[in-house]
Amino acid sequence: MGIVVEGAEGRFRDCRLNRLSFAGVRLLGASSATFDELIVTDTPVGLDARGTSVGRFDRAMLSECRPLAVSVVDEARLTISESVVADSGAGAGVQGSASLVVKSSELRDLESFGMIAMATSTLVLDGSRLLRPGAIGVIGLHDAFVDVRDTTVKDAADIGFRLLDKCSGQIAGCTDGGRRARGDQERLRTCRRTDLLASDDHDQRREREGPDRRAGDEHLQHPDLLQGVQRADRHGQRVRGADPET
Repeated sequence: MGIVVEGAEGRFRDCRLNRLSFAGVRLLGASSATFDELIVTDTPVGLDARGTSVGRFDRAMLSECRPLAVSVVDEARLTISESVVADSGAGAGVQGSASLVVKSSELRDLESFGMIAMATSTLVLDGSRLLRPGAIGVIGLHDAFVDVRDTTVKDAADIGFRLLDKCSGQIAGCTDGGRRARGDQERLRTCRRTDLLASDDHDQRREREGPDRRAGDEHLQHPDLLQGVQRADRHGQRVRGADPET
């Protein structure tokens, strides 16, 4: 294990973590932590946030993380800015009612997907680039809320952006392989955002309007999209219960 913050507050700068058996950084319980210039390499999960933890990561470098570079579950809230995720199994997965805000960052050379939001989670991606992200750049499933702005996806194997099931949100000012990306009106529900990017205090409130629109089961054509997130979640649950010191 690298750095664990549980039920406490912490500030960290210029940390380098390499070849760990579990997570590079793990936030648990009601913890709060900020990291500047973090480097994590060759680790199953680079950043793992659980419980009601709150974290901010600036100028981080996450590489060779398999299955997943960033995992945010339960009610955890993370903000990542000016950071790089590279050469990993997948970029970031958000589950439960957790939220993840990524700004001015780059994800590149991933094996399965760039970013995925599931359940009732919130994903905000602003001013970033996804280069060779695997099958899909950004995907939203279930009842997640996804807001993607001024972001480029290039060389995705299948598609750059996709919102399925009852997922709502917007895709604005984005490009997919050089083409202007537009929200598919058959997939997107009308929504109204209120201070969605107030990420400093993580005040992210969602209001939705409009009829439910189901997208069917297209995402089942890509079961590998879910495997990395599920493996990371099972890995984290197992590690938490295995040894009180972890």
